[in-house]
Amino acid sequence: AETGTTTLADTATTPVEIGTMTPADTATSPAASTTAPLETSPPPTSTAMPTSATTTTPATTPWTTTPKPSTSTARPALTCENGGTYDGEKCICTSAFNGPLCQFANDVIATNVSTFKTEVDVQVRVTNKIFTEELNNKSSLVYIDFELQFRLQMKTVYQSVAGYQGVIILNLRQGSIVVDHTVIIEAPLSNNLEATLASVTEQVVKQLEVVNTTGGNCSGQLCFTAPSNPVLKNATTNFSAADTCKESAPPGFAEYYSPHITEKGVLSCLTRCSQDVPDFLNCHYGQCQLKISGPQCACANMDVFWYPGDRCQTRVSKVGVGMAVPLVILFIGGIVLATFLIRARSRGSKARYRGQ
Repeated sequence: AETGTTTLADTATTPVEIGTMTPADTATSPAASTTAPLETSPPPTSTAMPTSATTTTPATTPWTTTPKPSTSTARPALTCENGGTYDGEKCICTSAFNGPLCQFANDVIATNVSTFKTEVDVQVRVTNKIFTEELNNKSSLVYIDFELQFRLQMKTVYQSVAGYQGVIILNLRQGSIVVDHTVIIEAPLSNNLEATLASVTEQVVKQLEVVNTTGGNCSGQLCFTAPSNPVLKNATTNFSAADTCKESAPPGFAEYYSPHITEKGVLSCLTRCSQDVPDFLNCHYGQCQLKISGPQCACANMDVFWYPGDRCQTRVSKVGVGMAVPLVILFIGGIVLATFLIRARSRGSKARYRGQ
């Protein structure tokens, strides 16, 4: 046979199973399908994609990974109340609150207030000076000089009054110079405010009496005398312990705090959860907690005990009740059974008696 010419004899020497060729065979042997065409037999039907150089490598199935559920042990963030902040583990409360979520207000507010301002209006007369019209003008040099000198000497006059803070000139008028002025005192706190104010007035008057006895010895200074009743207005104050507590209390809780002066003379603001108040809320087997709705008792071990009252004053063991109920049922059942047996036996005895 000539080169390049293919005969039937040539094809016979190369066994080809016609009709049994698979798509895989055609995909892996392109040369065989092109060099031995048989016009008498149509090519086998195949749904495979046309062969190409890229189809000689079997496709590989990619590995698929199923994501595992997260096993993170991070705690859910807490919602802190009343200005508390979450640090990743717990709520950090402000100084006025406590509790796991900062939901409870503190029982006690320490104000550190130990004194209060009080004022006494009194009158003295400067005997060695003459009143002039310039003293009506508080901006004049004459008035400023007199005021400075008066304050300096009053500091000496009132130095024995505990808590003396200074004086304020109210009015100057003729006669030599009559000076109406306010004496400012920082008085110590006490549970009896009225008694403290009376004591302040008394101390001021006492010092003015001393002025009357030493008024003649005032060379180079202002000479003072005081009238027999120098007080224009007794000691007064704008201080209110109750108002101070309301201002110190956190918003929404002011009505639950009342003032209390400690033994050291310091103002504290207490709630009914404090044992130092007359109407102390005794929670017995629980703890008093101040919520926005007011003081309430939180009973202890609620999973173990029942508390019939609202102050945790009586508790009943759940275990005891659980054991007692079956025993009571058995006891009642025993009574019923015994009653039934007694009646049955009684009826039997009556029947035998009648039969005789």
